[in-house]
Amino acid sequence: MYRDAFSMGRPLIAALATVLVFVGCREEIPPKNENLPPEFEITPRPESFEASEGLNQAPFADLAEPKIVPMPWGVPDPLDDADRRSAEAKGVAAAEAYLASEGFGPDAGVAPEEVSADSYGNLHVHLEQTYKGVPILDVGLIAHLYPDRDPRVTATAVKGLDLDVTPSVDEQLAVRTALADYGGAGAALETGSRLAILPVFERRLKRGASGENAADYERRLVEARLVWDVLVSPKVSDVDAIVAEQLTQPGPADLDDAATEAVRQQNATRGGVAPEEEAPPMDPMDVLGLAPRHYLVDATDGRIVQTRDLVWEAGLTPSKGEGFGYYVGRVDLDTAFHAQTNDFVLADLVRPRQGSGGNLVFDALNLEDLDPPGKRILRDANDVWGDSLAANSEYADPDSPRRQTPAVDVAYSMQVVWDVFRHVLGRWGPYGEGSPSHALVHWRMGYGDARYNAGTRFIYVGDGTTGPKPGGHMLPWIGHELGHAFWHGAGLHGGTDEAQALNEGHGDILGALAWMYRGTAGGSGSLVRHNPNFARFFSRTLNPDGYVLSSCTGQRYWSKAIETMEEHCGGIPFTRAFAFLAEGASPEPTADLYTEVYPEGFGGIGLNKAAHIWHTAIAHYLSGSPTYMDVRKAFLEAAADIYGLGSMEYHAVMRAFAAIRVGGGWKDTAPPEGEPIYVEMKPEFV
Repeated sequence: MYRDAFSMGRPLIAALATVLVFVGCREEIPPKNENLPPEFEITPRPESFEASEGLNQAPFADLAEPKIVPMPWGVPDPLDDADRRSAEAKGVAAAEAYLASEGFGPDAGVAPEEVSADSYGNLHVHLEQTYKGVPILDVGLIAHLYPDRDPRVTATAVKGLDLDVTPSVDEQLAVRTALADYGGAGAALETGSRLAILPVFERRLKRGASGENAADYERRLVEARLVWDVLVSPKVSDVDAIVAEQLTQPGPADLDDAATEAVRQQNATRGGVAPEEEAPPMDPMDVLGLAPRHYLVDATDGRIVQTRDLVWEAGLTPSKGEGFGYYVGRVDLDTAFHAQTNDFVLADLVRPRQGSGGNLVFDALNLEDLDPPGKRILRDANDVWGDSLAANSEYADPDSPRRQTPAVDVAYSMQVVWDVFRHVLGRWGPYGEGSPSHALVHWRMGYGDARYNAGTRFIYVGDGTTGPKPGGHMLPWIGHELGHAFWHGAGLHGGTDEAQALNEGHGDILGALAWMYRGTAGGSGSLVRHNPNFARFFSRTLNPDGYVLSSCTGQRYWSKAIETMEEHCGGIPFTRAFAFLAEGASPEPTADLYTEVYPEGFGGIGLNKAAHIWHTAIAHYLSGSPTYMDVRKAFLEAAADIYGLGSMEYHAVMRAFAAIRVGGGWKDTAPPEGEPIYVEMKPEFV
């Protein structure tokens, strides 16, 4: 199975072997339908609106104390090898039939990458498109296997290829070329390589179109190159070995004293600190030092065609600790007890799948390396962590309560994001497989941001400046970074600027969902609601003109400029489409959620339903390096799958994306102040 990092999943943490599964507030899953194969159990779908309600209703009012509704569907279990092979075979057959019916020719083929199960009883087989057996980059197919209807295929596939797939350049020469460009003399490196085809597309304006809407353009293949896809990456240390080795050493002394306890009590009721409105501009990528990188080397002349960085983007038992974070205040933490040394480890054994290890937070010791040598797992003598005050690099003792404070913020934030995935969306963590998440706090000196690295699967979090300004360890930022993990875990790439922009907007969506979930009954149950008194969408989503990057000014709508603009700015319209879907649009021109496309405004479907459509679209209906139009189509597919083709939710998706000038909207002729009346139209997947 090929992913952005050549399946560079880090080793599972065998040392963290004892895991409990947190089930939260749940009803029992309905019994299986005995008339269907076991892998196709049908579970109830969320209830759709009645058609008479219309979309011109006012946006839903937020409830001060929302009712927690137990999730009626279950988190899908992993398939065993036999079921997976069976699904792959069915997916390949469906995809090959699709290619044949669409006239792709005898040289077109597919290769299965992975099989994912959703919460509604469906299986989704992700496949690479191949030409004469060679994989094609930035495209793909997904075969959807339903228990109650025939398979269906969604695809971003390339037709009309005609090229020789015999390389003129030796594979080892391509690897040496990549290594020479990568540099890093003396560093321990590892490489992977394979032959691939790089399609080059051009976005062309349709005849007679204005060019303001994404649907006004069509993507055409202009050339295809045979390339060696070479991955160069620093060798990352084995997390298993780090944990096992460090746990053989004595644990920390109890550094908590009367002064620390007084600070904790003083801050226990403060509830943390509201995150800043915006992150500072990202530093150049070279601050990461050596990062995993794909080199596309022309297989005919040996030139480097393109580079793609994969950045931006043990004897333990579960315990319950108490944390005092700077941003989150006083919180309960899932930690681990180490009997041999009689101390505690900041490792969440509860959320990852049993046997896969725990979510870990390391101290990077203020080193800048991608894999800091000597990074430490965080340990404590009494399972009480942090003191709620800002901790910067001046606190050099890794065991001091003050230095633990940002780690509390990060560990708790990871818990919340995992609970959103598990209890709201029915997903086993960012990667969908239950594998743990890892973070490094105290990374670099004076670094105020946070990052995700797809090669190492680590989040990197800085301390902030050396003064009182804290680092990027607040909940919405950690949610944003784990959103990138979800993107890569779904098999999506960043081969184009538009795909990278969508990845950033996607991260903002998860960051906002996690933040709002904590405000929904304190982060419990299976609902997530917008509580403006506690949390909100990222302010760059609501007011891009106020964002610290001036290039984002006016980026409320899709435009062709997204192809080349800074990725955080280019992702803003995606998050706005999600906000329109959930909250609706305001008729007030000065309001944040106003769109010129619908000056009279429209109603939303609620944050919870919007979240289910978003998750299903990203996890099961997108492949390759998607465009805004691809994402719109995936949202429509997801809405039809969950709520029904032509449902109110399906129409709402059309309108939300039309509001950012991506595709057309549902034609509703009723004025907002009148009784909504729908004109029946044939729904479309365009």
